[in-house]
Amino acid sequence: MALAGRAVSFDRAADFYDRTRGLSPELEQAQTELLAGELTGASRCLEIGVGTGRIGLPLAHAGIPVVGVDLSPAMLARLLGKDATAVPVAVADARALPFPGGVFDAVLACHVLHLIEFWADVVDEAMRVLRPGGRLLVSQGGSPGDEARLAALRAELAAAAGLTGDHRVGLQDRAELDTYLAGRGATVRELPELHNPTARTVAEFLDQVAEGCYSWTWSVDPERVGVAAEQVRSAARQRWGDLTAVTVGARAVRWHVYQLPG
Repeated sequence: MALAGRAVSFDRAADFYDRTRGLSPELEQAQTELLAGELTGASRCLEIGVGTGRIGLPLAHAGIPVVGVDLSPAMLARLLGKDATAVPVAVADARALPFPGGVFDAVLACHVLHLIEFWADVVDEAMRVLRPGGRLLVSQGGSPGDEARLAALRAELAAAAGLTGDHRVGLQDRAELDTYLAGRGATVRELPELHNPTARTVAEFLDQVAEGCYSWTWSVDPERVGVAAEQVRSAARQRWGDLTAVTVGARAVRWHVYQLPG
């Protein structure tokens, strides 16, 4: 079945995803404890966009029963290479989940909804496979607004590379998700914010942009992105000097829980 709209696969990111998106040991432990506390007693949980297992594997190792789906076979191969049995996985589109209705106590989505054009279809599928009273846990990534310096660098990179508009294909603002789910009877809770003890430097961030590590650059020729990164690097050096001594912030991790009606 052909699905309408765009959905970004991270096949091309499998080799560098953990290196560029990995969590510090402290943050991983804190996040796992936070989510495990929320999921205690759940008999079956699903992570959509499970990727290399950054969220699902630590939860499974903490005793939370997790299965995962992802568009990218390459990302799932990385997960299975770490642990072939802890998290059963399937290559599947989150807009058409290969599960009957009402079989999960919880569905997790971390940094997923901004990658899918018709993100509401993903939410509807999550609600379909959740039991009455189930929970959708969302950590929405992709927004540079949390850190002004990063936002400025991204704007400069977009201008230099010829990107126009907001380059996320899906959800732009979590408030849209709140409104959408409130209209379906869900209530929202914000879990305690977690702080990342590490931060990328400007030099590291621009290196990663030039390497093609970020999906918002993938619609542009890689050579053009590399040229844009060097242009912005030159301007940043004039502004800040040593770019290995300037960070783009340790952005907080925020999870929201949407409780479905019972």
